[in-house]
Amino acid sequence: MTAWVILIGFAVVVAGVVAKVARDVVLHLREDRAAHGGRQTVAAARRAALVIGLVVLLVVVLIVWPLVLGDG
Repeated sequence: MTAWVILIGFAVVVAGVVAKVARDVVLHLREDRAAHGGRQTVAAARRAALVIGLVVLLVVVLIVWPLVLGDG
């Protein structure tokens, strides 16, 4: 039971980090688009995709994997 409470608390922290990263990525893409006449650069889009992919991997490894492989 204690492990579940700790994992839920950890999930809340990770969710906050994910929300901040998502907000920062959106702001970066808007700034890039504004700086280039309304067109998104390929480099900025690739960076955004990489960051979002790494965040998804982080969530899977730190939250989903322990739930699936946990003592259940």
